[in-house]
Amino acid sequence: MRSGTASRERGEPERLESIGVPSRSPSDPDFRPGSEAAVTGISARRQLTLFKRSSFGVVIWFSRNAIASVFTDNPAVHTPLVSALSLVAVVCIADGLQAVLIGATRGVADAVVPTVLQGISFWVIMLPLTYYLSIATGLGVNGLYLGIGISVVVASLMLAVRFLVLTQRHIRPV
Repeated sequence: MRSGTASRERGEPERLESIGVPSRSPSDPDFRPGSEAAVTGISARRQLTLFKRSSFGVVIWFSRNAIASVFTDNPAVHTPLVSALSLVAVVCIADGLQAVLIGATRGVADAVVPTVLQGISFWVIMLPLTYYLSIATGLGVNGLYLGIGISVVVASLMLAVRFLVLTQRHIRPV
């Protein structure tokens, strides 16, 4: 594998090669979608993103009472706020997965279909669902975050399927 040879020839520093991540991008003439360089480069950076967002979700989950106490002392507000923060923690973790998957599909040189999938998830599913759950059923802010969480999970599932389809294809040499 000639990872980074073009940048070395131009005298550019090896940024990611020093930590074991190939720095090939879709603009590199040797880049191939779904290649080892593409998948490895996605994996290293995106795992950190998922870890950070999951960590935020866990911190919010375990400190939701303390966070709610910072904003209000009123028990009528505190209880629903703690409930909403529970949903925010779960949405935070699911959103981390969705962010990793959208980056992964872009890493295998696919941008149009994931954008359409995101549009379907957030405009076609999330908007009516959050309206229904928060207003029509009377769940209020919990219905809002529940609808957001469901749409983020749907987006993650659609993006995961798209990524698997793209990476399972036979890549013809060009």
